[in-house]
Parts: sequence; structure tokens; C-alpha cells
Amino acid sequence: DVMQTAENEKALLDRLSQVVGDNKRLAAQKHIAVVDYAKSITEARFYIYNPKQKRILFSTHIGHSPYSGYGIPTDFSNVPNTRKTSLGLYRVGREYRGQFGRSKRLHGLSPSNSNAYNRAIVVHSMPSGDPTNLYSWGCLTFFEHDLAEAFDWLKRGTYIMVVS
Repeated sequence: DVMQTAENEKALLDRLSQVVGDNKRLAAQKHIAVVDYAKSITEARFYIYNPKQKRILFSTHIGHSPYSGYGIPTDFSNVPNTRKTSLGLYRVGREYRGQFGRSKRLHGLSPSNSNAYNRAIVVHSMPSGDPTNLYSWGCLTFFEHDLAEAFDWLKRGTYIMVVS
């Protein structure tokens, strides 16, 4: 139903605008990435958002750690070896080839994710198909078929805000 779709999109745009909030660093960006872990792993919950135009430029599925909960994660941690997902603001670092192929380092900029780099919390792909393939040990994971487009948006220095 078209009315429902319009309401859902307005609610989503309001949510993304709220995530940027008063953060001048984020509001000044051409685009930022937002991960909304209030949604299930079965839903698109990764967004490339233009804060000036208040527009979604790209959205798709993204994974989280099953140690943080199945479906919708609720138990987050910044502690090494917990293998849990961390919330907060990240900055995308350099690209490299790792055990999952093309990957990008992440720098945690919040107290809730300050150990991300040392924990090797990165962006990488997982096999396409079932959303449960996206479970990781805290990394931000995309389906293989979405990785190239996601990486086109996630250039070095891009901000990623992870919320729940």
C-alpha cells in the first residue's frame, strides 16, 4: 500500500535525521553510512544517507554478531574477545585483502567502539543468499553481491554511525 510505504519512508528519514542530530561533523558530510540495529538481520538496515538533502542514496542488508543476539542485536560490547557488535561512530580506514577478500579497516571514534581497530572489526563480505550468512564476530558484513557498491560509498574517511 502506497500510504504505508510513504509513512515508512518518512519514519526512516526522520530516524536518520535524528541519528545525525546535532553532530556538526556528520551534518557537514556529503553522505554518511548509518547502520540501524533496531531492525532485524532479515531487513535492509544499512543506509547511505545525505544529511543535507535528507535523502537515502543506497540501502541494503548488513550483518552483526550472533553473540549480540539473533535477529535483532541487543547485547553490544567493545571488549576484546567478546566477538560482539559495537555501537557508535566509525571512520572507514584503508582497504586490504584478507581472509574474506576485499575488506576495509574501521576506526572506532566513540567510547562504545574505541577498540574496533585493535579487535579487527572491519567491513567485509559474506556469501550471498540467506541473511543469516551475514553473522560475524562483530564485523560489518555485506552480501558478496552488494560489496562493490557498498565500497563505492565507503571510501576512506567516510563516517559510519551504528545505532540500535
